[in-house]
Amino acid sequence: MKMKSNSKRFRVLIIGLCVGVIALLGGVIAAHSTEQDKPTVAAQTLQKHAVKEAVLEFVSHKVLGRVPLKDYHHKIHQNGENCELCHGVKNPTAPANTKYCANCHGTPKDVSDLWEKLHKDDKDHTINPHNSPHWGTDMPCDMCHREHEKSQFYCKTCHHFEYKVP
Repeated sequence: MKMKSNSKRFRVLIIGLCVGVIALLGGVIAAHSTEQDKPTVAAQTLQKHAVKEAVLEFVSHKVLGRVPLKDYHHKIHQNGENCELCHGVKNPTAPANTKYCANCHGTPKDVSDLWEKLHKDDKDHTINPHNSPHWGTDMPCDMCHREHEKSQFYCKTCHHFEYKVP
């Protein structure tokens, strides 16, 4: 029981330190800004939010031991408490099967059609990554999209165009 108590105290100490770091960074940023190079209120707010999110993510993943999730999946997965949606089991020991992506996102053809609709007037994105000339719509979702780590643009291994992969 004493071990759990010490562990809990350690976590509370880490969280307190993180809150202090956020406050300190906000003060340092404000103190070193001159009127001429001082960022706008919007930029300051975004900067503070980014620092806060980074600290909260650190506390959540490293201190509390939670599995990282993409921001847009937090509500759906109850902050990492519902693994069954993607993994098919309550306590997964293996990567998710991409067949479960269709439960929320539709079939690969649905995703490709939606991409076409969203980007029909976008001159910067003329190649549909969800309908590859090599794979068609059969490329597994996790070739690019990663839930518990940074996603990567698989096409970039050979090609030289950019896409932001969520």
